[in-house]
Amino acid sequence: MVLWGDSKRTKNNRTVADVIMSCFKIVIGFYQVIAGIFSALAKVQWPVILISTEKVLKVFEGNILQFAPLSCIHTSLRLDQLGKFTMIVVMNVILVGLIFLYLFLKKRYIMSKEDLGEDQKAMEVKSLKKSCYRNIFLLLLTTYPTTSKSIFQILPLPGACVETCFTDDKSDCIFLLRADHSIQCFTPRHNLYWLMASILALYPPSWRIYIKIRKVGFPLLALFLTYKYRESHKYEAISFGLRVFFENYKKEFWFWEITEMYRKLILISFIFLFGSKSLSQIGLTVLTVSIFGVIYTLFRPIKNKFEDCLQTFVL
Repeated sequence: MVLWGDSKRTKNNRTVADVIMSCFKIVIGFYQVIAGIFSALAKVQWPVILISTEKVLKVFEGNILQFAPLSCIHTSLRLDQLGKFTMIVVMNVILVGLIFLYLFLKKRYIMSKEDLGEDQKAMEVKSLKKSCYRNIFLLLLTTYPTTSKSIFQILPLPGACVETCFTDDKSDCIFLLRADHSIQCFTPRHNLYWLMASILALYPPSWRIYIKIRKVGFPLLALFLTYKYRESHKYEAISFGLRVFFENYKKEFWFWEITEMYRKLILISFIFLFGSKSLSQIGLTVLTVSIFGVIYTLFRPIKNKFEDCLQTFVL
């Protein structure tokens, strides 16, 4: 639908693909946030109907391991939280790699066509690059909440590990990963994985700067690229790909998608670090939703009226 929509334009000179992607971002973002909140508040006594809703929402969370676990194939393929983290990272790398492979092979195919002139070949290659870059950025934007959550859950941040004691005087205690109590924290295996997560975070693995992990860094990278290339004519393909971050916003609010990414980060990842059923966890959730809702209502950054109403509703 997106590829077809690139050639169709609406009344205000937007392509149909722009409209599809804008609505997709809003709707899928809503379901991802709701699914993330349900997961973080897992021990809250939800009504039965909401528990059923949570299972459906996991489909929209973007984590295929949630609704199609490998253990369905064979019990020996059951993954713990560290294994899921590895699979999520590997799937991201594979998907991006496949897009680049497609770009490379399709470019060679176009350049080998003898019935096309050089100008036609250049136009087709440029169109191909635009499509591939756009798909990569859309993929990264869509998988951002799930990847964020998987990294947060294994880093030894305050609250990520819970102390479990076997004696009343706390002389025999161990720390278990909050996301998966079958994993003991600070073991060689856990240390290896959080080191990997720290490297992915684009920061040195020092406990003093854990809070500045990749999930904070990726939106800033997107902000920098959007600021530098959104109106670039020299790097037209990159500029076109970055449209997923700013196309549906008013010109003065080109950066707003980054605030949306941080909103998802807080609601899906940060609240997990607080104790389940704690007032601080529930309070942070309510406060974050309220603040972002009020700020959005004041500025109304989305330019299309229907999409603006849709975003207001999901907030």
